[in-house]
Amino acid sequence: MKLFAALCLATAALLAPAASAAPAKLSDPHAAVFMLVHGRIPTDTERATLAGKPADLWRTLGNALATAPESARRTVVERAYADVLGRAPSPTDLQRWQGQGKTYFAISSELACELEQPTAEYRAVMERAYRRVLDRAVYPGEIEYWSRRPVVTFALMTGCIDDWARRNQPGLMETAGTASVSVNSAWLTTLRLSPADADQLRATLGLPAAPRSRAAGRNVIAAAGENVVSVGGVHFVAAGRQ
Repeated sequence: MKLFAALCLATAALLAPAASAAPAKLSDPHAAVFMLVHGRIPTDTERATLAGKPADLWRTLGNALATAPESARRTVVERAYADVLGRAPSPTDLQRWQGQGKTYFAISSELACELEQPTAEYRAVMERAYRRVLDRAVYPGEIEYWSRRPVVTFALMTGCIDDWARRNQPGLMETAGTASVSVNSAWLTTLRLSPADADQLRATLGLPAAPRSRAAGRNVIAAAGENVVSVGGVHFVAAGRQ
């Protein structure tokens, strides 16, 4: 009997959840600010140091980046180029940003704006995105599809292609319909936000408030994020897959 009781206690201990396991935050605006400054999710150690209002944290992290070693600032530039253009920056590209200490979001936004001009670069972004997600060339109709819409970054395009491909036959069909992206996309790094936290972060970045209609779904906070629809109307910050 004693042996049976001991076995029961041991089994219960194994099945019980660990007392130290804390639930993940459903909305973490501090980590979102860090991600928009550096282009990546903070480590656990970095996350523990983040505090204060998003606007204050944005200034603090931005100032720290501006005075960081050039290697750290170069890493931010490299992430922005990877996520917006789908390629590494050239030596000329790196020279352009040297010494500026701009945030990932600022660099990404500038690069996305430059894609709005009819350039071969945007066509190359399309080709890279389709090669990455579907391992095929972009079809002529898809070039037209993306060209007649507001510009999206390489990272968001991979998320949109992935979302479309899940509902269609990407080897036989051309991309069509709404350019939508999921917070759960395997091709993106995302941080979900509550509507209130998203509004506060948008105000910090100088972005317009998201439409209140759930059907609008323009809730992605990223360079050119207003040009895609969030599946389910989820508010989230997005960067490329890491």
